[in-house]
Amino acid sequence: MLLLTAAPALANPIAFQVTPPTLAGGGDIRYVPSFWYETVVTNVTSPNPIGNVTLYYTGLPGPPSNLDQYNKTLMTLHSEHGTNYTFTCQLPPMPNRTNVYGIVKAVDVNGDVAFSSGDPQFIYYAVTPPPYTSLDVEITLKDINPTYLNATMTLFGSLINDETFLPVSLEANSYPFFLPMNQQQGEGRWDMRTNTFAVPYSDGIPQMYPFDNYSYRIQFTILSAGNGNINYTRVSVNAQSLEPNVPSPNVVPFYPDTLSGAMHKSEWTLTSSALFTPATSKSLALLTIYLSIDRLPTQNNYLILYPILALYLLLGSSILLRGDDSVTNRLFVYITVFLFSYGFLSAPSSFYTPPFALGLSMAALLVVALLPCTVILAVATILGSRTERRRLKVGTDIAGVIVALGSLYWTVQFSLPTYIPVQPYYRYQLYDIFSLGTYGLLITLALLIGPIVIGITWGWNRARNREPMLT
Repeated sequence: MLLLTAAPALANPIAFQVTPPTLAGGGDIRYVPSFWYETVVTNVTSPNPIGNVTLYYTGLPGPPSNLDQYNKTLMTLHSEHGTNYTFTCQLPPMPNRTNVYGIVKAVDVNGDVAFSSGDPQFIYYAVTPPPYTSLDVEITLKDINPTYLNATMTLFGSLINDETFLPVSLEANSYPFFLPMNQQQGEGRWDMRTNTFAVPYSDGIPQMYPFDNYSYRIQFTILSAGNGNINYTRVSVNAQSLEPNVPSPNVVPFYPDTLSGAMHKSEWTLTSSALFTPATSKSLALLTIYLSIDRLPTQNNYLILYPILALYLLLGSSILLRGDDSVTNRLFVYITVFLFSYGFLSAPSSFYTPPFALGLSMAALLVVALLPCTVILAVATILGSRTERRRLKVGTDIAGVIVALGSLYWTVQFSLPTYIPVQPYYRYQLYDIFSLGTYGLLITLALLIGPIVIGITWGWNRARNREPMLT
């Protein structure tokens, strides 16, 4: 029982009354952010003007028995209607799961005092859970055009425990999106309904078929309108909580069945991960979704490289043809490869599995490079045939192969934009024959097989003290 100091005798004690403090808007449970200020209201009835009204409140587990142990704050006159006065004040943020009690003391201009009750009254129960975001993501893929492979994403999201928010900012490559979050019933909860949008891949090399792959990097930034950022303590994707700064694989539903019918599901491997990066003094909190589509090394995709490798091996070894009919035989080989390559150029496109490359793929460029290679080797053969000196003939052949190799390297070069998250949002990356890895090395060695054999033979003869072959 709280013992209050007795008020002076009132001429009309019934006329001077104070109602118990309550929350503005009603209710006695508040799910609010940890920085939320609550408005408390009380009504005073008095025949005399009011001097001041004070709210004594506490957030302790149990109300203290002495009024001096309470926190206190002056209440402000909100409205006045005759002898009826309404006073309000704001209570500071309360700890999580706190019962807030209070009692109001009113003093009129004559010094008369009235209390809202003899005991402190329960005002409200404060619940301030840690702030967090909850995002649900579903992804499907479809082919949009030969330039972009788009990820179509449907997003459901909830953001709890903040006062107001700016729209959700989503950045994918150089394309910013702003998705609205709508406030639901109760303070501090903002929900994002179904939002479907498409973004192009962040990075991809379609012209590297059959070694092409595509990746997506999609970032979500949720900003508070008050302080610019929230120090998130909990982030989840598809009901799986994310550890800060630790990639979480396979939290996004990303399976072959999400691919459109135009993409053969058996030829791709799909991986995904989500990364939550907490806010720092220099950067905002980010939720980043990574998606990757890589073509599987299937026999069907690599079949196109085997005949190309064989043709370069045929060209490279053609300079080993010697004898009276060597010029005729070589020219026959070059003309055959030239005509075959011209017709074979359409073959790589028949092996494509969408997305299609914009322009010729690496496989097609290797076929194109056969054309100048045959012309260069044919010219070198004709020039070499005009001399009777064998050393000069071989030198001309080797020079022709080196020039053909340079032509190959130059023909298959191309640059593709690689997207970056800052302006100018992309940079160009150069690809060449060595971007094919082992296959690029094998094709280079195939074209150089003739000079390699000649060099080995010449070295072998020198080692055995025999007359060198090039005499």
